This record gives sequence, C-alpha cells and structure tokens, in this order.
Amino acid sequence: MPLTVRLSHRVRNLDTLFDFTPREADAALDTLDDMVRAYEVEQFATEGRSGGKGWSQLSPGYKIWKMQVRPGRKILVFDGILRASLTTTSSPFHVKTWSRSSSGGWILRSGSRDPKGIKHQTFVAPKVERKPMQFMPHQIAAIRSGISNTLIPFVKQRFRALASMD
Repeated sequence: MPLTVRLSHRVRNLDTLFDFTPREADAALDTLDDMVRAYEVEQFATEGRSGGKGWSQLSPGYKIWKMQVRPGRKILVFDGILRASLTTTSSPFHVKTWSRSSSGGWILRSGSRDPKGIKHQTFVAPKVERKPMQFMPHQIAAIRSGISNTLIPFVKQRFRALASMD
C-alpha cells in the first residue's frame, strides 16, 4: 500500500513546517553546537585525520621554533586558545548564536571568534588546510540517531499541530 500524506493547507512549503520559535532555535543550536564541538575535539586529537587526510605539516623552520617555544604541542595548538574556543563552551571566544536572515530563515552559528579561529574557519590561513566537515561512519551513525530521536519527532509534532489548526 503506498504511503499517502495529506498536508494541511497551512503547510505551503518546508519553511512553513520548520518555522522555528526562538525556543526551538535554541534547542537546534544546542544540538548543532554539540555536534560541531565533538567534531572539533576529534579533529584536534587526530590533527585532522579523523575527518580526512590530516592537517598540513608545519614548515621545517616553524616546527623547530615551535618545539623550542612550545614543546609537545600539536599542529594548531600553540597556547590552547583556539582549541578551547572550538571545543568548549566555557571559552570566551566560543561562538554559539542564532539569528534570522533577511529572507526570514534561521542562521545557526557555532565556532570561534578567536582571530586565528576566524582565519581557519574562513579558509584563508596559509599554514593549515581545513576541509569542510567530513564524517566518519561512527559520526554518521550518531547524526542519524539524532535525526531519528530529535528531528523526526519534531516534524511529526509540527505536522500534528498544523493539521489541528484546520
């Protein structure tokens, strides 16, 4: 038997369905921020190998200087400010905000406002190659679980609420 879905006339498009309230935007941002921070923790632990081929090596001269000044520190970790800003909510440089775009859509932001973080997030840093987020199988499983446990129930609730308005 084919699946038949009858939508309320109030659901004109997905924007109507996903017209979040600020409270719902907060919850979505919490979920996004948790995912981004977990991803960044893995990236810093593996120097980027968790999401791809790894970060570019330091130049020989800089590597020697860094070993003298900051022995034992990994790539992208000099004083720890950048790593903390991307992996912890307690960092004063951590960004976790939402806003509405001029077209009415939602903009969710999670990342760093540290000057070095801004360079790396906008892909203009010359020393380190950062790729767009790529996920390993266990990360994809966690995302799918989040979708089935959080997003799908939300969509069903939204459908029921809009349908009951008729």
